[in-house]
Amino acid sequence: MDRVSSSRPRRDANPNMDTKNATAYVLSAYSLSAGFQKEVARETGGDATYISASDLRRMGPRGMFRFLRKMNRKAALFIPLEDPQSESLYPLLLALAALSSVDRIVAIGANCSLRKVRRLEVISAIRRVGMGTIAGMFAAARSLFAAILLLRRPRQQVAPSHYSRRILYLNANYWFGVRVGGSVGHIAGVANAFLDLGYDVDLASAGPQPMVRPAVRQIHIGGLGTQAYPIELNLFRFHWRALRRLRTLPGNGYQFIYQRMSLFNFTGVALSWLWRIPLILEYNGSEVWIARNWGKPLLFSRLGALLEDVCLRHAHRVVVVSQALADEVVERGVDSARVVCYPNCVDPSLFSPDAVSESAAAEVRERYGIPADAVLIAFVGTFGRWHGAPVLAEAIRNLVDRDPAWLEQYKVRFAMIGDGATMPTVRKLIGGPEYARWVVFTGLVPQSETVKYLAASDILMSPHVANADGSRFFGSPTKLFEYMAMGKGIVASDLDQIGEILAEGIRIGSDDPGSRPSAPAVLVRPGNVVDLEQAIRLLVENPALRRAIGAGARAQLLGNYTWRHHVEHILDSMEGHQVPDALPATENSALIA
Repeated sequence: MDRVSSSRPRRDANPNMDTKNATAYVLSAYSLSAGFQKEVARETGGDATYISASDLRRMGPRGMFRFLRKMNRKAALFIPLEDPQSESLYPLLLALAALSSVDRIVAIGANCSLRKVRRLEVISAIRRVGMGTIAGMFAAARSLFAAILLLRRPRQQVAPSHYSRRILYLNANYWFGVRVGGSVGHIAGVANAFLDLGYDVDLASAGPQPMVRPAVRQIHIGGLGTQAYPIELNLFRFHWRALRRLRTLPGNGYQFIYQRMSLFNFTGVALSWLWRIPLILEYNGSEVWIARNWGKPLLFSRLGALLEDVCLRHAHRVVVVSQALADEVVERGVDSARVVCYPNCVDPSLFSPDAVSESAAAEVRERYGIPADAVLIAFVGTFGRWHGAPVLAEAIRNLVDRDPAWLEQYKVRFAMIGDGATMPTVRKLIGGPEYARWVVFTGLVPQSETVKYLAASDILMSPHVANADGSRFFGSPTKLFEYMAMGKGIVASDLDQIGEILAEGIRIGSDDPGSRPSAPAVLVRPGNVVDLEQAIRLLVENPALRRAIGAGARAQLLGNYTWRHHVEHILDSMEGHQVPDALPATENSALIA
């Protein structure tokens, strides 16, 4: 992956910013990887305003239209297509581009080839989006009808087959772009753990899943030929596409279905009824709540909540990763006997101090101009609102502004690895040229490459913050377990499950560092900038403490938090799952006709 300059950060779209004088715009469906973004910058002159479909959605219809119409007519609007999957979104991006005031639209291929878009192509794209929107409304209506029927029916009573050791792992998330974030490691970790425990695994998803072993049979559902607007309609269409694709599989050959729950999708419920086999549902939180509190409320939020209730009602086991989620699903009507609670985990063979050679770790530092003898402090994430990246950015800004001599003395550097919703705030705080010596921004890094960046670092940051609405923090951050596996110094928020797992950690302001020789982390109060500064100073100035924390964290992880532990806990819950026969197959089939 190529270096992205930290001294000249990109300009992200803002509905209030003046873009009339912009020289170029880049309209993408999602954030671009760092390497591809560098190539795009080369083609656009390096000073483009970057806009994603999610940026436009957050503006609302009126704000989006005003933003597009304020564009500089003389500038070019570039549409990058980084991977083959993104090509299905091309008509939608073209239709959005047609609403803008620019005169020139240019497509950028995966090989960075440029092609000017002609007017007839734009007209065709608008027509295809219109057709996709009609199909999306029909799919949403079908989903509503199915939800009403399924919420009236009791859960199907079935028992797992003991004659099969094959399972269907269903990841029905309609996802595009670079595979990043904890969900990638979660999917691969669970699939590989089932494999290790003697199961044959069929993994069905929209496209190829990284980090999954070759022995896992991947079934590609594929994308949609046309795209709808609003974008949410595509998720309803993808549900019915997945169902059509997967119902042809020999369902009687599976012991059970394992589905990672995703927005507007109840494919696992439908297949469980059709095949009369158990459904294990992995529930990582309400997407409706997440959109309302961490993004923009869904247009179909009520239907989304209904479909979540459908999945929770008909799942034979509901797997959650925190006690907060376990309590939530019980409050939503799930019998506690059906709930399986175990934290997220990690594959300790992939994330290990020995997994990356010294030369590979050194190459990462060299790529970003980080001295070999620097103390590198890294944050890795998708910059979600719960990750606390802006709080860390404030701590970094304070250290640079108030004590550059200390940073120089200990040769401290910071790496902000990833991209996402709060990145504009982070760049506003520490993206200026006065911080470029101390801070690098890597952009998106594929999940499979993350381990190299962790290996190149000395201190790893997990500054998670509490939910703004006062509700319990329900997360189980995958990156925390990746940090623990790498044997590095860790600074983490003392927040719900994070604080419980790291309970033996050193609490800033309360504990003497020498009183906890096997502490797995330094703990700070969530959202407290001063605590973060003190924790950073403590670990920077005490390399022996960093090593002790790393050893303690990895030992704790190996004993409790591998994906094998996680999956064994799920399988243990299925033992003795014997219930009466299913309803007749004719009734089952009627639900998904």
